[in-house]
Amino acid sequence: MVRNKKDSSLNMIVVIIGLTLIGKVVGLLRDTFIGYKLGADFESDVFFMTLSLTTSVFLGIGSAIATNIIPIFVRYRKNQEDTKGISSIFNAVVLLSLVMGIAYYIAAPWIVKLFATGYTGEKLEMTIQMTRIMIPSILFISLTYLFVGAMQAHEKFILPAMISFPYNILFFIYLAIGIETNGIAGLALITMIGWLLQMIVLAPSVIKHKLVPLMGHIDFKHPALKHFFIGIIPIILVTLTHQFNIVIDNKAASFLGDGNVSAIYYGNMLFKAIVTTTVYGITAVMFPKFNEKFLDENHEGLYQSVINVLRSVLLLLIPMSIGLILTGPYVIALIFERGVFDASGTIATTIAFTGYTSFMIAFGFIDVLNKAYYTLGIRRIPLLIGGFIILVNIGLNNLLVGKYGFAGIANGTSIAFYCGAVLSFFLFSRQFNSFPLHRFFNTLFKTLMATAVMGGSVYLLNQYLNPMLGVSTKGNLAIIGIDITLGMVIYGLTLILLKEQLIYNIYKQIRDKFKQKHA
Repeated sequence: MVRNKKDSSLNMIVVIIGLTLIGKVVGLLRDTFIGYKLGADFESDVFFMTLSLTTSVFLGIGSAIATNIIPIFVRYRKNQEDTKGISSIFNAVVLLSLVMGIAYYIAAPWIVKLFATGYTGEKLEMTIQMTRIMIPSILFISLTYLFVGAMQAHEKFILPAMISFPYNILFFIYLAIGIETNGIAGLALITMIGWLLQMIVLAPSVIKHKLVPLMGHIDFKHPALKHFFIGIIPIILVTLTHQFNIVIDNKAASFLGDGNVSAIYYGNMLFKAIVTTTVYGITAVMFPKFNEKFLDENHEGLYQSVINVLRSVLLLLIPMSIGLILTGPYVIALIFERGVFDASGTIATTIAFTGYTSFMIAFGFIDVLNKAYYTLGIRRIPLLIGGFIILVNIGLNNLLVGKYGFAGIANGTSIAFYCGAVLSFFLFSRQFNSFPLHRFFNTLFKTLMATAVMGGSVYLLNQYLNPMLGVSTKGNLAIIGIDITLGMVIYGLTLILLKEQLIYNIYKQIRDKFKQKHA
């Protein structure tokens, strides 16, 4: 029975990662098209600064709503509590989103001036106008993520993993036939409409399965609503940690000339597309299960689940980050370098992407540990860690940008996230006397060994391939394909030789099935 549950969870994680990967690839094609149309200059800086101040911030709020609502829904599902609390949360989210949208609209000029300090004249006015166009998306994003949380809590993972498809299709249509006429103002409007579409896609399933009871009132005294409000503010702040750091990075980049804010966007977008595919695919399935184990008072099972997820993050993200750093220049040139996106844009984007990719492991650790803290009802530690990361990043930006220029921005963010990840892991391990650290460090050591062998092999191979294949689309594609294939084979074989438990067990299962089939 336990094995069946593990297999079911693993299968669902694979499906979610697969669907998310497809969505991210489509998203990359969308951003490639944006890069082709806008490049990295005045207009693209306006659009991407607007995104970082509106949609990206609202996404943090939406993600926090989903994270906060899942434990409430799990408790409601297991204990069959009344539906008034869930309905009150839904109505409160609608009301607060409207209030926040109005306040944000009024304060838009001051918000833009605060975070786009290097923008003046027409560039500043366009950013304010675009920000106001996108503000209604806060309501659609909030409700979309409320629906996502409800569906994940009820173990309905497939549809939430597919909601980006209509959004991206709408973008492609506009970029193909509308941007020449309506420009980036129309692109801002399409972004807002795209989020409305995602909400509409989820709504029929939510209503059909009665996941969110719809009643026309708010019971402010209901325990579920109180629990939601107690948790939502710290979780919003924690969820927005990465976005706050991107806003800080954009502010520093806004002083370094046209194109640098766009390079931050492209580098961060590519980084997030990759890291969220793996990390969010894992935590989307495991977070509700963390909560179920906690409600069943199976604390030992919870601790084992957390450490196994962290080990999986190590095994996935350490080689992935090194591989992406090695292949980054070829990937970025292949994806973006066309139209008005030139070689200088590729260089700047590669610098940003390399810096962000280097803290992929820290990002994954913090996300998993935050989910574990929330399961235990601990919100103060993730909040303190998030604030610590932001303060360290601000300090490092001031220290490194003056010395290293644009390269200092993303590298400062990377160092800040690693400081936060180490501190978060240390504090989490102190919560439990029986936390199995030896298994974690055993996996870490073997993963680093295998990654070193893989990275060294790929690096030496590239020294041979570069002059042979040259700088071209076909050459870049060939190098990326060879690097990924060879890297995966070398990494997997090295882990099997080192007998890393998680990978070696999978290898033995495949080997035993093969022997049985040919017995």
